[in-house]
Amino acid sequence: MKKNIKKILSFALMLSLLVGMMAGFSVFAAEEETPAVEIVSKNVYYADTLKLMYAVRTDDADVVLNIYDENNNLLETITKHESQAVNGMDVEVFISSFGVPAQDIDTVFYAEAVLSDGTKSAKVRYSVLEYLYERLTVSANVSAEQKLMYNNLLAFADSADIVVNKTAADKSIANYAYVRVNNGTVDGAYSAAMLMAGTKLDKLATDYVVESGKVLVWEVNAYEIGKTPAETVLSEADVVEFAVEAGKVYELTPNSVESGEPIITTVSTTVADYATANGWNDSTKYTTITLDNNVTITATGSSNTGKYYNSGKDWRIYQTESPTVKISVPADKKIVTVNITYNYSNSGVLTLNGSNIKSNTVLDVNASSIVFGVGNTGTATNGQVRITAIEVVYTDVPAHDCVYSDATCTTPKICTVCGATDGEALGHSYDDGVETTPATCTDTGVKTFTCHCGDTKTEDIEALGHTTDNGTCTRCDKTIGGSNTPVEDTVVSLNIFANKGVKVDKVINWTSGDVTVSNAQASSSTAIRTSDSDHYRVYKNSELTISANGGTIKKIVITCAGGDYATALKNSLNTTGVTATVSGSVVTIAVTDANVDSIFFVATEQIRINKVEVTYTK
Repeated sequence: MKKNIKKILSFALMLSLLVGMMAGFSVFAAEEETPAVEIVSKNVYYADTLKLMYAVRTDDADVVLNIYDENNNLLETITKHESQAVNGMDVEVFISSFGVPAQDIDTVFYAEAVLSDGTKSAKVRYSVLEYLYERLTVSANVSAEQKLMYNNLLAFADSADIVVNKTAADKSIANYAYVRVNNGTVDGAYSAAMLMAGTKLDKLATDYVVESGKVLVWEVNAYEIGKTPAETVLSEADVVEFAVEAGKVYELTPNSVESGEPIITTVSTTVADYATANGWNDSTKYTTITLDNNVTITATGSSNTGKYYNSGKDWRIYQTESPTVKISVPADKKIVTVNITYNYSNSGVLTLNGSNIKSNTVLDVNASSIVFGVGNTGTATNGQVRITAIEVVYTDVPAHDCVYSDATCTTPKICTVCGATDGEALGHSYDDGVETTPATCTDTGVKTFTCHCGDTKTEDIEALGHTTDNGTCTRCDKTIGGSNTPVEDTVVSLNIFANKGVKVDKVINWTSGDVTVSNAQASSSTAIRTSDSDHYRVYKNSELTISANGGTIKKIVITCAGGDYATALKNSLNTTGVTATVSGSVVTIAVTDANVDSIFFVATEQIRINKVEVTYTK
């Protein structure tokens, strides 16, 4: 006798409608005494059950069948009921001793045939509901009478669910989809199953071997009963996000395509839709937008960058916070194109590698990430980019060994095939610097530092100041004073950059030689700003003082960031004995009083200053 199971052939369903009815009333003969027993009512007991029936093909007469529940608990071991011929094959028939109530026909069981020597078959998934669905949708040679019975049974199960459990029924085919996988499994174990509508195929698996140089895709045939199948192709990543629709049959087949024909995926969202879907709150900072399992957009900056506002349904990025907007995909993908739609405020503009990028511009990328900044199309430095929509097109990268370019000062190693990065940028390495503009007794100098990549940076050298000996400077040989010689003017120039000042508590100072420029904070709402590298902001109502310690001021020339700022500075002058004139962005202050050693301003509105040049006499 052979000791192997050839195959579990099929399922059959046996319906036992065991409806019992109590006997009706009987007419009793009139008696003088009350009877000892009496039937007073009758009803129907709903104990009808559906039993599981299996057919097993084997040459082992002692085969048994184990039935398990969904938690792999053994429910019973069944010996064969009888031998039959099914589709021309001799099989052993097994019937469960327990029944499945009509309202519970979606309960899932697992059957396993076991031979006398312990050899086991693969477990087979089974539920009455799945059996009915399979018979109604994908089985051939089902008669009209059988279909009527199956549909009536489903309707009966729905009604029983409502009557017995007092809950809404969901046994109808209209709520399910039948899914079959060729050369794979639906849930990691079984090749076919009935799934509730909306279920994702996140457990889909296959043993399909992908040919070298190709990528895996899934061919999906989906159709409603009696209609022409519709075919689509999904990438390996996208198929796990695929959700089944009610009333449909799905057949999935793994396949591979040439690496030269990668799958192109387009994902997009409006900020309005994303905010609604993810519960964003007004005026609240959010740093990440996720378009799908592969595409992530990340915003970096200070406290405001990344805030969402209901008023514009936009995601705001602020120039003053040196922000970045990075769009990235995993290393096995690469971005094909990016398109960002945005509005702007204060002439703000999206930038890429120093170039301005207009709203709704399609950019070719061909890399795993792209990083944007925010600049300005005008002279303002407080621009905003208000993003309203983002579209990203990406594709799979064929299997390959990355070939990396060398890292540079500003970029890490980059794969020349897929654009993946490795490590970090090297960073600049500057030399000791040279004095490209030497400092003099009265003027500041400039020291320039050069990196091996050619990048340069500069630092100011303070004016040296005069060193006198008997009224003559020992450095420049100029006469500096004395009873019989005229006193020479001294000119000191200071770059008034926020990040160059020295801040102590609520006051910031710039000093060169005898000259000091000082700004005192007006209130906690206009705190001193130290982040700007090319100007300084004097906020409204704050005090600005320019003084020459031990000297008398003759003239001050102040360069502002624009003509409006220059006019505001002139209007803020609060010192007698002086006059002020404006030419473009330059304010010239002439002293008419011979004893002025400081000039005082109270800002009437915000002022932005780049440079202060003071002429004074010791």
